Formats: sequence, C-alpha cells, structure tokens
Amino acid sequence: MAHATDSSQTVRMLLLSSAPGQFDPILNDLRCILPKSSPDHLDDNFIAAVRSEWEGETRRSILTAMNDGAADDHDLCVSLLRNAMDEYLTRKVASTNVRAAHEVLKAVDSKIVITIYAENVDLHNFRAGSLTGTYTLCNSTGSFAGSVRIHTHSFENGANFQLKSRIDFNPIQVGTCATSDGSEKQTSWANAVIQQIVNWEETEVTSKIRDMYDSMGASLKSLRRVMPVTRTKMNWNVRPHRVVQMLEKGLDRETSEE
Repeated sequence: MAHATDSSQTVRMLLLSSAPGQFDPILNDLRCILPKSSPDHLDDNFIAAVRSEWEGETRRSILTAMNDGAADDHDLCVSLLRNAMDEYLTRKVASTNVRAAHEVLKAVDSKIVITIYAENVDLHNFRAGSLTGTYTLCNSTGSFAGSVRIHTHSFENGANFQLKSRIDFNPIQVGTCATSDGSEKQTSWANAVIQQIVNWEETEVTSKIRDMYDSMGASLKSLRRVMPVTRTKMNWNVRPHRVVQMLEKGLDRETSEE
C-alpha cells in the first residue's frame, strides 16, 4: 500500500510540474511507462483531481471558467474593472497562438483581486510559455500591488530547458472608486488601474526577464566542459562531433581495406 501511495505521489508531482500545454503529453508518457498492472495511479478520478489542482495552481482554470463573479455584477467598481480588462486583453492578445483570460473578483476588506492568465503553446516549434498575473487592489486606501509568474519551456534540438520566475511589484497608489463618484471619475480610475498593470508588465517584467536571460547566458556557457589538452570550452553543438565521428569511421574503413 505504501508503494502504491509513493507511486501515486510521484505521478502527481510529475503532472503538477507540467509546462504549459503539456499536461496531456506527459500523462500519455506516464501511461506508457507505468506497468499495466497498476492502473489505479491513472484512473479517471485521480487524473481529474490532479488536473484540477494543476489548473488551479497555475490559474489556467480561468480560461474555461463559466462564471467571472456574476454575484459581483451589482458592484459598479468591479464591473468597470472587468470591462476595462476585456478591452485591454482584446488589444494585448493579437496573436492567434495566445490564449488569455482574466478574472475580477471582490474579496474581503474592500479588496478587489484581478487575475490574468495567458499562454502561448507552440509544441510544433518546440516551445511553450505562460504568464499569470495576480493583482490586489484595496479600494478603501487606493493601494495596488501584485505579482507575475512566468513559466517557459524550450526543447528544440535535444535541449530541454524550463524557466520559472516570479516578479513582485511594490504597492502603488491608484486612487479609490465609490458609487457616489461621477461616471467620468470612475472610468478614469478603472483606466488608471489597467494602465498600472500595463506599466508593470511592459517595463518591469520585460526588463527583469531580459536581465535574467543575459545573466543566465553567461552561466550556461560556464557549464561547458574544458577540453583537457587545448583548455578551450567544449562546443556542445552535436553536428561538428557527428561530422568527426563520420570521418573517423571512414578512415577506419579505409585502413581495414588496405
């Protein structure tokens, strides 16, 4: 029983670590790897529970959510933000390869939580990525803060590289919204909130990801093995090594014929 529990936990962790768009491919691989005598690890109920957990953790669940807080429709401020987010994502997501959705919900203590999930899954070109933005607005004080989580995966030419990163944003003042405010002020407030999200995503996120990739480039190059004679870094491109192997086989064949 303990062995079954350990195996189920291993399967669960593997599936929860799936990159965007790759839950089902990994599930298919596990079905091929696991013995046929242990189907209990992959029964429909187990997989449904793990899939729900994976989509909940990544917030991918809002892509297929049927209800975006309909109970909050009477809250004018929430409705304004929801409409502004609709317009923002419509403008932002121009590529047909990108799927995106948002959720705007009223929480406790006059807080409004905005969640954005976007993914670009292009497995034919060996890449996939997702962005999850979570922003919390305290409408009583006007304080606005949030974070973005990024998960990318590239597996071209035998490489298998995943990047997970979280970027936190310091609180900033965006003002408050009240039902007594005029429509012009309310609309201006909603636009200011969305503009702050745009500023965070297009400045801080972009610049920090660029800096991360630049620093990682040097780190990855340092992993190349130093050749014992020439003391130069090994070239990890497999093509030159294959050419050398082919030449060596040709020389061996010529030597044996002589």
